[in-house]
Amino acid sequence: MNLRVERLREEIKREISDILRRFKDPRIGFVTVTDVELSRDLEHAKVFVSVLGTEEEKEETMKTLTAATGYVRSELGQRIRIRRLPELVFVYDHAVERGVRITQILHQLHAQETAAPVSRVATVAFSGAGPAEGSPPLSSSSGAVVEPDTVLPTADWSGDFAPPAVVLEALRRARRPLIACHEQPDPDAVGSMLALGGFLRALGAQPTMVCPDPLSRSLFLLPEAEQIVLPAQLDPLGPWDVGIVVDCDPIRTAAALPYLQQRTQELVNIDHHGTNDADLVARWVRPEAAACGELIYAVGRALGVPLNPTLATQLFAALSADTGSFRFSNTRPRTLRLAAALIEAGAPAAWVSHVLFEEKDWNYVRLIGAVVDRLQLSPDGRVAWASLPYDLIQQSGVPENELDGFVSYPRMVGGVEVAMLLREIQPGTVRISLRSHERVDVSQLAVRLGGGGHPRAAGCTVAGSLEEVERRAVELAQAAVNQR
Repeated sequence: MNLRVERLREEIKREISDILRRFKDPRIGFVTVTDVELSRDLEHAKVFVSVLGTEEEKEETMKTLTAATGYVRSELGQRIRIRRLPELVFVYDHAVERGVRITQILHQLHAQETAAPVSRVATVAFSGAGPAEGSPPLSSSSGAVVEPDTVLPTADWSGDFAPPAVVLEALRRARRPLIACHEQPDPDAVGSMLALGGFLRALGAQPTMVCPDPLSRSLFLLPEAEQIVLPAQLDPLGPWDVGIVVDCDPIRTAAALPYLQQRTQELVNIDHHGTNDADLVARWVRPEAAACGELIYAVGRALGVPLNPTLATQLFAALSADTGSFRFSNTRPRTLRLAAALIEAGAPAAWVSHVLFEEKDWNYVRLIGAVVDRLQLSPDGRVAWASLPYDLIQQSGVPENELDGFVSYPRMVGGVEVAMLLREIQPGTVRISLRSHERVDVSQLAVRLGGGGHPRAAGCTVAGSLEEVERRAVELAQAAVNQR
């Protein structure tokens, strides 16, 4: 962290502490700002706080702080001179409680050793137990405390996936890997990239993780997401020895692709999209995997790296998102076995579900009404879609990287087989999200439109006016439905 960023971090911490001290709301308990963590692009800031009081008081305080985020950011903007103020996210900091608990355990161990020095061994682990349900995950650096005489649950799910030797050998060679995911990142892409970075870091590597587009607020909340950079930030961070692409064909890494091709010595691809036809030696594509996170988990197991709460949280986010919170048809018994193993290893399932599926800002909720108003249904009731023009998206205030989830609204219409969300990301360019229930392979529709994906979830970006692209997409979708 350079001096300018460190000064900004300290200034934000100091000013937010003062704002909260002056903030008169009976729902907020005794709050201490313990740390501020800035993303590398300075677009987001995690504000860690501790709260003195009962569990109910802590929960009420965190809810109130989240609701007051806009006010705090507005006040902060009047105090700090910066071109663009980062988006704020309040996160509960368990470090103080863990410190107290560690002291208690040490006292207990001392008392036990004094009373019966050789009677039994008490195990204290600082990297295992996960956070309480509903709370943010612990970072791997901060760890957690396990009670005496307990051990960490071990994920024993082996799955049906064995990484190819050529892939594992390349990963073991990596000392300075560059890991990339696809544009318009989703939780599977980001969670898989973060977890793979964690596995390689455990082997002594120094990974750089890059995403072609900025992360949405929910993705930034995933542990260690602040380590991800944009392609424009890569130049001073190289060179790298191994390039690794997760959850997509390398071509979909967009602005990161030249760095992968020209500034690494070899390229590895790990993906679960059946439309991935990259011609690489170190390539592992398994379309039957529910998420790329399943494959990354198998890689970690094969590399001999144990899970911790941070890795489990990243992988659970990947798995949960690509299965629609385990509602989609790609959910298999092995998927649920892996989910259980990740929860046992410390993944906070309730917190992940809340962050990914439930918590939305006011602008997002208001845009839902516009999407519903624009729903259209084919005469036979088997194709539904909504089209969002560029001006509407700009006026809504919802970032383009958070729009993909709106495809769930045409999908939920009874009798619909193919659902589509079309949004004009700029005049003359339309991005389409496609979903299907049982009969139509929408990845083939996406391929015909220049994209790709899975049989039940796919996407593409098409040149043309919104009206032209909508007409073509609906014709293709209707033709696909009529063939079934």
